[in-house]
Amino acid sequence: MAYDFLRIAERMIATPSVTSEGTAELVDFLGRAVVPHLPGEAVVLAEPDGRDVSLLVIVPGREAVPPLLLNSHLDTVPPGDRRTWTSTGGNPYRPRLDGDRLIGLGTADAKLDWLCKAEALRLAAGNGLRRPIYLLGTHGEERGLLGARSFVDRGFPRPAAALVGEPTELKLVTQHKGLLVGQLRLMTEPQAVTENGLTARRRRYRGRAAHSATPELGDNAILKCLDEVADETPVVAIHGGDAPNRVAAWCDLEVASTRRRKRVEIDLPAVPLPRLMSPALLAAARDFAGALMVLAERQGREDSAFAPPRLTANIGRIDGRCNTLSVTFDVRCLPGDDSAAVRRQLETLRKELEHRYAGLTARIEIERDNAPLSAAPRSLVDVALGVMDAIGLPRIVTTKAGCTEAGLYAGAGIPSVVFGAGRSAGNIHAPNECTSVKQLGQSVQFYATFIGAYCRN
Repeated sequence: MAYDFLRIAERMIATPSVTSEGTAELVDFLGRAVVPHLPGEAVVLAEPDGRDVSLLVIVPGREAVPPLLLNSHLDTVPPGDRRTWTSTGGNPYRPRLDGDRLIGLGTADAKLDWLCKAEALRLAAGNGLRRPIYLLGTHGEERGLLGARSFVDRGFPRPAAALVGEPTELKLVTQHKGLLVGQLRLMTEPQAVTENGLTARRRRYRGRAAHSATPELGDNAILKCLDEVADETPVVAIHGGDAPNRVAAWCDLEVASTRRRKRVEIDLPAVPLPRLMSPALLAAARDFAGALMVLAERQGREDSAFAPPRLTANIGRIDGRCNTLSVTFDVRCLPGDDSAAVRRQLETLRKELEHRYAGLTARIEIERDNAPLSAAPRSLVDVALGVMDAIGLPRIVTTKAGCTEAGLYAGAGIPSVVFGAGRSAGNIHAPNECTSVKQLGQSVQFYATFIGAYCRN
């Protein structure tokens, strides 16, 4: 096929790559549409499940020196309620160009950054390179940096530096917060079966999605539901949210009732013998959520370089029925914070719940604890700033509230910075995600110039 950057960008957005469903289809498309136009050799790094696939293009250099790693993740968060994608007609995979904005799931976070790096490689590598280059598109970034971890564990020669793609509005990010994701599991003795003839009805609580790194930009429907449900309400089940790193936009509460439904309730099939949830489960979940928010608010340490300037916390998902309930949450620490201290506070909360509610068993499982990114080496920052000067970008060095693969790479001894087109706050992990076409072109120029400065000289 003829090489058309914008057409390929639209095809990438139209190809779903939700993190829980894998990236195999997208990698197959890129292998046919983009890789043949690039120098070097493509290697598919597949996990045993066959769905989680990373794409690595290895471009050799004239000298046996450590390569430059150009990294972007190819997976996305789930789209959420498709009806909220009003700018794309309810379809997050139908990209729409609106002036300078390209709208669709993954336009900013961060599929198209890989394409920008590929285009830069196509344009810049023709004259030969002194330093080798790795162009890596990873899977599972939204589930714990799985593709980046797999790349590091496979034993490739350690890169000299990494440019990690995330939406930064073309600013250079040298620090970001860490990410701890956990799950609180609650269990009680089963409740007695209620009388026959009750009907389950569903109440939907609505909020507003946002990236969990900036929870103040969203409205958490799970917290709203837990705050409003009365302890005496006969609850059959609760389900809300779809990703731990997103503010929940919805929460459904199934209640047993013989009354006529309210306007905000939806009839479900009649359940002749519904087993109700113990009120202690919802009360404990409410207590935990409140304590988690207090934990974030009362952290004494602040850093004005970050927005928000302190540790943040979010409840991203809740699921409960019968005698069990789980709450998935995240906590984002500043560089230099002790995540082990946060773990100890969470354990204290767990013990308090068991003490407060007789017959309640509470467990906390930490699913991942991603490292923050501390300041990058001056030498790498100076090269990046020199490139920004050369192409006329403002010389802005900043921080990021979210977590990226750069923290993992830095922990593995690979100096890393973060850069990319598009806006993060209020845009990614939310409906109608978009990016600037002009900024995509500028990021291509940045990467191509960086390759010349770092890999030819």
